[in-house]
Amino acid sequence: MFKEDRNGVISLRTLPKTEERNADALLLLLWGYLVRKEQVEVTARDLIAGMRQSGVPNLTRIDDILEKYDMFVTSGGVRRGKWYSLTNPGIECGEGLAKEMGL
Repeated sequence: MFKEDRNGVISLRTLPKTEERNADALLLLLWGYLVRKEQVEVTARDLIAGMRQSGVPNLTRIDDILEKYDMFVTSGGVRRGKWYSLTNPGIECGEGLAKEMGL
């Protein structure tokens, strides 16, 4: 389900087939960083790169997409230093999405 490039950026082999595809994909990427690399905080730059490698080419603003998921994701920093992290309910949601996709 996940793949990692030589720079350590994680992407999805297949995108979720849900109504909120991009938001769910970002949630899965955050969960993937947590599970595969034990990385709690993920930079916006890495998430955008992961989304592009996953097949979402025109993504520029993560916070607009994750606005609906504010109970699942926290963020900090500003501009190029912005990072995102899953809350405990976000970890559970990411795990549930992963199971639905057959992990």
